[in-house]
Amino acid sequence: MSKGELAALVFERLEQRHSLSEIVIALRIPPEDVRELYHTWLVGLWAGELQRKEPALPARHTDQDAIRRVTPVQLSQLLAALPSNRSTRISIARMIGEFMISDGTAADSFVEYRNLCELGGFDASGPLAVADLIARVGAGEYRVSAYGFEPRGLRWEVFVRLGEEPS
Repeated sequence: MSKGELAALVFERLEQRHSLSEIVIALRIPPEDVRELYHTWLVGLWAGELQRKEPALPARHTDQDAIRRVTPVQLSQLLAALPSNRSTRISIARMIGEFMISDGTAADSFVEYRNLCELGGFDASGPLAVADLIARVGAGEYRVSAYGFEPRGLRWEVFVRLGEEPS
């Protein structure tokens, strides 16, 4: 089995919340290999990128970023407009803070990034309600992305605070 195949099998079981012993028994691999892959799975793409010496992430404060912050009502409109004749992959990441990283131009020059914890995703075969997302992930601040399969590509990506009473 290739490293990629093994990683895919372990990640699949981690997504399904299998225990260490269940994964070791099912795949016949050493626990230390599962632990190493667990760390990679747990860190996710964004946090892993931030651990690199030269992260290749887009800056947080851009005009596009401001446009992507939506209210739950706006998110509801996006979810309601999902096509019913094509599958859409919904990906969710929880906002857990922010990072300041030197941009390399000066000692006191930094770029701000969102610190996201990738929670995973699911396939939707039609419109959804915001309540469906809240039931899956609970209240909090999230990045919600919708990816099309046909045609392939990002449909939209937004940042939203869910499940809290308006102040």
